[in-house]
Amino acid sequence: MTSRERVLTALEHEVPDNIPIDFASSRVTGIHAMTYSRLTKHLELNSEGARVYDVPQMLADPEQSVIEYFNSDVVQLHRLIPAPPIGFKIDGYKPGRLQDGTRAFFPRQYDPKEDESGNLIIHNQKGIPAYMMPKDGYYFSRIHNPMSSVESRRDLEAFDLHEFVKGESEWLRKESMKLRASDYAVLGQFGGNFLERGNRLFGMETFLIMLLSDPGLVEAFFDKLLAATIEDFDHYVEAVEDRVDIIQLNDDLGHQDGPLISLELYEKLVKPYQQKLYEYIRKRTDMYLFLHSCGSVYPFIPHFIEMGVQILNPVQYMARDMDPARLKREFGRDIVFWGGGCDTQHVLATGSAEEVRRETERLIEIFAPGGGFVFAQVHNIQPLVPLENVLIMFDTVTRRRSYGSG
Repeated sequence: MTSRERVLTALEHEVPDNIPIDFASSRVTGIHAMTYSRLTKHLELNSEGARVYDVPQMLADPEQSVIEYFNSDVVQLHRLIPAPPIGFKIDGYKPGRLQDGTRAFFPRQYDPKEDESGNLIIHNQKGIPAYMMPKDGYYFSRIHNPMSSVESRRDLEAFDLHEFVKGESEWLRKESMKLRASDYAVLGQFGGNFLERGNRLFGMETFLIMLLSDPGLVEAFFDKLLAATIEDFDHYVEAVEDRVDIIQLNDDLGHQDGPLISLELYEKLVKPYQQKLYEYIRKRTDMYLFLHSCGSVYPFIPHFIEMGVQILNPVQYMARDMDPARLKREFGRDIVFWGGGCDTQHVLATGSAEEVRRETERLIEIFAPGGGFVFAQVHNIQPLVPLENVLIMFDTVTRRRSYGSG
């Protein structure tokens, strides 16, 4: 099988020749640029330096030699601006340095300013500090919520919620043609957030309170967001045509110890908008619908399936009610688990190499039978992770790849 055939077979809940592998093919299965740089140096893969395509998360875009080394079956179709609204165009890179001094490449517009405390600050187009990386930190965190002062439907009119930018159609067309010429499965990242977008734009505390205190304003915001998202998706599909296999959407609904909101509130306010968007996407295209939703999302999974979601990520099995055997048993016939291959919070980050090997084998044995599984760790590989742990995780799945075929 080609890589693409392998992935598509697994997505159809059939058994491929080998378990499909995703090495850093998306913004939710990625690798921090510092770890990537240490990894390529250790493996002597002659990397010129990490290309940091997602600046807030400091994620590296893997080079072809690295994709091949880790037997990855998936490649990512980047957006022109991968992390809006304070992202940067990735149509050109300039040299720079990571936090540990390692040479890397950043989007041309990337120009953070250091404040008096040594923090790095990214300003938005209005000159407002929008993202900050603390001194000795590893990521940029959002420090500005542009809609925090919105109090009425009239206030919403001042905001443009589109994320499709000028020049992106041509970028997507050219890049998707390059990727489709390969044997890899192509994953496109789109967005499609509702609860998560509200939390980011209004501020999480403000928006979660608003769900209860002013549901009418929330609905007005979601109405505007849905219209903009559908319009953006039309532009996206017109640009990529049939050259993307999987479309990744996001909407974080859980935290470590449970859902962010009640199931009742979800069904009342969030689900109707997700359902309209997902149904539109399923009618508009044949792309597999991939939903990234962090944390404890067990109560929502039946609703995801009902709405046509075909793939769930990151499968954060260390969160409450996310026991992997239970997930596979109850939902494995109806949804693909893309992730859940090894816990990144504890096992990969601080465990021994032997613990990583055992945990990876355990998860493969649970998720692989019968297809419906693409191997990736739970979310992104973090900085300071022992290289031995990363290597043994992927070595383990490579050695056990034929498990799914019995």
